[in-house]
Amino acid sequence: LCGHTNHISGFAVSPNGCICASAGPDGKIMLWDLHGGVSVLGFETSCHVNSLEFCPTRNWLSAGTETSVMIWDLRSKAVVADLVTELANQPSQKLVQSECTAVRWSADGSTLFAGYT
Repeated sequence: LCGHTNHISGFAVSPNGCICASAGPDGKIMLWDLHGGVSVLGFETSCHVNSLEFCPTRNWLSAGTETSVMIWDLRSKAVVADLVTELANQPSQKLVQSECTAVRWSADGSTLFAGYT
């Protein structure tokens, strides 16, 4: 997929199979028309994107990044949520920022699960 400046670390196919999304350490998220093979939409983040997932019931795309979980509405192109989580570091109980490495929607689209380092 041309357009990224580095390797691709996140990839997802839309529920209808017409669009795929790719992302990587360059912070770019690109959406591709699978029939025409062209980029149709893009989003910029300021950090490495690790994981992508389309919501099965809404026109939303979620991304697990090194700083947060982001959700975009693909129709309005607006950010629906930018969720930052701080986890307690066990030895010191000091709050530290954790990197989201995976995101997955439940089958009914009601819950977004996220995995962290």
